[in-house]
Amino acid sequence: MTTMTTSPVLIALVQTAATIPLVLCALPAGAAADLYNKRLQMLFGNVLSLAAIILLVVLTVQDEITPYRLLALTGIASVGLTVMLPAWHASVIEMVTRADLAASVSLNSLGFNIARAVGPAIGAEIIAIAGIAAAFSANAVSYLFMIAALLVWRYKPIRKTLPQESIGRAMVDGLRFVGLSPGLRLHIARGFLLTFTASALLALPPVVALELDVGARGFGILLTAFGVGAMVGSLSVASVRLHMQPKRQLLFAMLCLAVSSIALAASPNLFFAAFSLLIGGFGWIQSASTLQVTVQTACPRWVTARTISIFSTTFALGIASGAALWGLLAAEFGMTTALIGSGMVTAGAAIFSSLVHFYDPNEDDLQPRFELDSYRAPQVDPRSGPVWLTVEYRVPKANVTQFRSAMRDYARIRRRDGARNWSLAQDIDSRDIWIERFQSPTWADFLHRISRMLVADNVTRERILALCEDKPVWRRQLERSGRARELSDGRDEDEGEVGSFFRSMT
Repeated sequence: MTTMTTSPVLIALVQTAATIPLVLCALPAGAAADLYNKRLQMLFGNVLSLAAIILLVVLTVQDEITPYRLLALTGIASVGLTVMLPAWHASVIEMVTRADLAASVSLNSLGFNIARAVGPAIGAEIIAIAGIAAAFSANAVSYLFMIAALLVWRYKPIRKTLPQESIGRAMVDGLRFVGLSPGLRLHIARGFLLTFTASALLALPPVVALELDVGARGFGILLTAFGVGAMVGSLSVASVRLHMQPKRQLLFAMLCLAVSSIALAASPNLFFAAFSLLIGGFGWIQSASTLQVTVQTACPRWVTARTISIFSTTFALGIASGAALWGLLAAEFGMTTALIGSGMVTAGAAIFSSLVHFYDPNEDDLQPRFELDSYRAPQVDPRSGPVWLTVEYRVPKANVTQFRSAMRDYARIRRRDGARNWSLAQDIDSRDIWIERFQSPTWADFLHRISRMLVADNVTRERILALCEDKPVWRRQLERSGRARELSDGRDEDEGEVGSFFRSMT
């Protein structure tokens, strides 16, 4: 882009084009990764990116590349990356234990950042010697190695016994789960704050290279310095996590980013600018890895890829919007003002984030309360519905205030897992009887909701039971209207076993 224009806005928009697809496509990609074969999804993403890079090579060789075509093809290549990333990250937790996750993410980041440290230097030399088309060609070849690695990987998909969800329903379920999980919402907000405030370090190094007049090699040195810092950060993520709580680790990393941005603004030469970006790379990977590991360990397995994709979406949205903002500020008020502003806002965001609750649950709390496939369910067509569940509680008058407060927490949990139309009513004639009622659209949704109930939810459930005089009375009801088929005659043979199962769950 710098060979075609000196506009800070167009230069910064390269970073925006690379991240906008993450905002638009990450959630469908995450839903697909939770539902389907992760290996095939990663292959498709890499092939799509390869096609975009090959087109870049052709247009560059024919001298038909323009700033807007470059932005468009950068976006297409990023779509391929977006398709791949949720499947990639979610597959890690399938291969390692929770205790090893931080080290695994660090190792993954290390490989990525070794490439980020070495790649720009190699790319700059290729551009200086053979031109931009040759650099794009080398990039295309690198995708072939990734595709080959995926082809030889012996991936074993997790066996699923519940009825298959649609992509649309899976996306809604993922959004609902995150939206009704306060701890996860805070982590995702932290990710947005981090990238929005600190994205000047990603968007403005090309402008710094132009200001310092260091050419392609100098720009390569700046990117390499950032990559070396990120590599050091990757090597130290796991060890720092052993000696520092994630909340403090994130604060420290974001303050490093703030210092890096302000120091870069004051850099008088290439050496000082490179050292500033070295600190920035360290802070970036420390903060990003800390949040990524925390998000992955704060959600149950069934929704891991969707949670990662939602996190990635807001993370990328912060980069895209932040890069555009800092680029506009650089164009209007100068690069120095934009970088200093970014540093000061990042420091403020770091302090604010450290004052807010940091959600870090135990692994046992995120385990399902029941193994649904170990029980025989009644013979109901998965498409039948809606399915209603009513639960009657007998609550003494003295416990009503506490009971209603606990039920508000339980309502959030029910909705988080997929319940619809939740309500709580008091019997007019018997004032001590309270009736909870909610719906699942189909029997398949009902089974999915049950499979999502977590061990951590027992705290709220036990609190409610302690406020009641008797055991709750539950009823499952399948709505029957129009030409709905009758239930199977064989359902009664399972009713004893399944009945006790659902009573324990309710």
